[in-house]
Amino acid sequence: MFERCPPGDPLANAVSKGFTIRGIIIAMAVSMMLCLVGQYIAISLGMMPWSTVLVAIIVMSVLRGVSKFLGSARSDIQEVVVTQAAGSVGILIAAGVAFVLPGIWYMEGYSDFRIPVWTVGLLAAVGGLLGVVISNAFRQEFLDVENLPFPAGKAAGDVLKAGDQGGRKARIVLVVGSVTGLFVILRDRILPQGLNPITFKSLEPKNIFISVKLSLMSIAGGYLLGPYYSTTWFLGSVFAWIFLMPMLAKGFASDGVADPLGAAHIFRIGVGTGIVIGSGICFLLVGLGPKARQLALAVSRVFTIRSLRVPLLAVVGGVAVLLVTGVLGVASSLFAIFGVFAMTPLAAKTTGETNIDPMEIFGILIFLFASALVALPLIEAFYVICIVTIGVGVAGDIMHDYKTAQIMGTDPFQITKMQIFSVIAASLVAGVGLSVLFEAYGVWPGSETGIGNPQGSLPAPQSTIVSLFVRYITQTGGLPNPAAFWGGFAFGFLLQALGGVLTLLGKKVTISAFSFGIGVFLPMQVSIPIFIGGALKLLASRRAVSAEKGELVAASMMGGEGIVEFALAVEKILPFLA
Repeated sequence: MFERCPPGDPLANAVSKGFTIRGIIIAMAVSMMLCLVGQYIAISLGMMPWSTVLVAIIVMSVLRGVSKFLGSARSDIQEVVVTQAAGSVGILIAAGVAFVLPGIWYMEGYSDFRIPVWTVGLLAAVGGLLGVVISNAFRQEFLDVENLPFPAGKAAGDVLKAGDQGGRKARIVLVVGSVTGLFVILRDRILPQGLNPITFKSLEPKNIFISVKLSLMSIAGGYLLGPYYSTTWFLGSVFAWIFLMPMLAKGFASDGVADPLGAAHIFRIGVGTGIVIGSGICFLLVGLGPKARQLALAVSRVFTIRSLRVPLLAVVGGVAVLLVTGVLGVASSLFAIFGVFAMTPLAAKTTGETNIDPMEIFGILIFLFASALVALPLIEAFYVICIVTIGVGVAGDIMHDYKTAQIMGTDPFQITKMQIFSVIAASLVAGVGLSVLFEAYGVWPGSETGIGNPQGSLPAPQSTIVSLFVRYITQTGGLPNPAAFWGGFAFGFLLQALGGVLTLLGKKVTISAFSFGIGVFLPMQVSIPIFIGGALKLLASRRAVSAEKGELVAASMMGGEGIVEFALAVEKILPFLA
């Protein structure tokens, strides 16, 4: 079904191993688990700084245990590489679903709308398969020609090379994850609920809204992001919540606006989103513009590699099902497919250099483009954004897996084959995970603990941004506060351009308008623990703490809190299920 690497490819002589039945089963199980747990992490944190190192350790341990239990041959390193690469797909599908679809519930008249489980599964399958297919086309360009670093992929490769003799790393995962889980139970079931998040109410009369989330997962996320990006994120948050919001609220009040605080929030979100999109467009023009011809050739390979006929047919079949079932119209389907193709190179480039993939922003960008040409129905607009977000998220993450394959000498087509199975597996449970969270917590403001409460434990900031754009484009035909958006766009574009110029001049300066913009539109309760995590990462590096060990501990904290929180959500709806 799949061919080996084409002649001349650096990996053409790689041993064609790694694609095994037990590997498929394990990868599908891991992908399903990550898809369920990851949706809570995404809605709670407003980001998905997942660690491929954690997945690599889990897969190594499970494969070792299965081999001992069945008395079968021990897995070789190629099987581990392929299985862990496929297992991590579920977390990106979770992010794509959680970053977009809850936004439907914020629309007027849709707070009780139950998104069909099968519909979410179809969106996830189509977006995920598009991401798998298209990432193949750009693999040689970004890994073999440009040789981008893809830090997470390199880290996973280093871990796999070192192995886990004696299961020491697996024990770290188990112990840290268990301790974190116990902390969550103590916080959410024993301590008074008013303690999380900690809110400084004395500042609220001055329109300064500061709160701190008691979340080890958020601190771990900041650790994985590192000191530079977490600090830039925090500075964006300080600018937005301590300086911009009080000034805006006062100004709107003096102008006689009925809801000055609400208007200030819309302005802030417009600025933050504009910064991220503006910097992304600049990144695309500066980083990829000169290579448009090479990228066009890379896209054309998708239609010539015989080995990809099956997944391409699967994508066409998925789109056909969406059309037949009425989930998407013809125009929406075409924009969804075009969006993944157009945004994948930007996502791959961004992820390869910065380890950050603002996937939902790419989805919004395609929605804005589509809306300039046709009027998309409200629900279809969310579905198009969701498919694009999942597609570019999966494509960007797979590039890390290809980097690991490059380091380990693994045939990347073995990874591609197994990832198709993992995408399908995660898609089967994607709608289940979202439904569990909806039934367990409800939607704000109908529920104080509900999804979307900017000062609660489930702020879901990305879906809030998506809903604002969809609401204003579909209902008013314009952006939420155009001046705020275009001002942020100009700032992000110019700041990113400055970074590009300094790089061309040989200056070793990293400028990230992305993370600053994210800090502007995310709640401060998330930014503070993320900043603490980044500071801990800096302290650890200065004290010569093993980078691999620190990342493994942080990833285990995220996994432990995510698993327990999802289990608690299931517990809350057991009476409903009964």
